[in-house]
Amino acid sequence: MDIPYLLTATRSARKSLDLDAHVDLDEIRDCLRIGLQAANGSNQQTWRWLLVTDPALRGKIGEFYREAYLRRVGGQLLTEMMPAGTPETR
Repeated sequence: MDIPYLLTATRSARKSLDLDAHVDLDEIRDCLRIGLQAANGSNQQTWRWLLVTDPALRGKIGEFYREAYLRRVGGQLLTEMMPAGTPETR
């Protein structure tokens, strides 16, 4: 996979990726290296990165994130408003 091309030339990469494919840790590092160059508000770089390789732990983090999101938006997932079968409803 040509990581620099994927991250710098394609705008809808998330919709075409195989989410179940193995990704080498060096490729993830390349993605982060490229992503760190992206512009952000006031150039503050307030992000933190955490790489989680354990599927069970990733699932638990996803549950926490989903619960926090639902509290923030009043309990409705936006994916519920999308047509069935679209990439956004995965």
